[in-house]
Amino acid sequence: KLKGTLPSELGMLEKLNVLKLDKCSSLTGHIPSEIGNLKSLKILDLSSSGLTGSLPSELGQLSELTTLNLSLNSFSGSIPSTITQLKSLQQLVLSRCTLSGRIPENIKSLQQLENLELYGNRLTGSLPSSLMGMDSLKRLDVFANKLTSTLPAELGTLKKLQIIHVKENLFSGTIPAVIGALP
Repeated sequence: KLKGTLPSELGMLEKLNVLKLDKCSSLTGHIPSEIGNLKSLKILDLSSSGLTGSLPSELGQLSELTTLNLSLNSFSGSIPSTITQLKSLQQLVLSRCTLSGRIPENIKSLQQLENLELYGNRLTGSLPSSLMGMDSLKRLDVFANKLTSTLPAELGTLKKLQIIHVKENLFSGTIPAVIGALP
């Protein structure tokens, strides 16, 4: 059973492609900022690992990353805007992490993103209008947050969208009819 903190020396593994320490619930502490040195990393899965602290902005330096799963940890603070620099990202799973703040407005820059799971946090504000330009998005999971405003009619422009979970938020208004036109 692994225990302790993630050492900053992880940042020295510059050729590492996959780092999976999921379900290592005896880990403690934060994600070291040196994680940003792992320029070859494609998959980072630290889900269910007992991690705390804020998400380091250096995550945005992982330019080859296709999967980022940090779910089921107890982070503080918001989703760093640098996450939107991950142009190869296909899976972003930050569910049940106790994150607060808003969904980054420039999330649209993640044009390869297929799966966006942000459920079970304390996210506030509205769904960013920039979300509506994410042509590859298949799953939008934002339930159990504190999101407000209305559901944007532009959701109907997400032609690949297969799953949308928005319950347990503070949305108002009606469900846009255009959502019924999704394939």
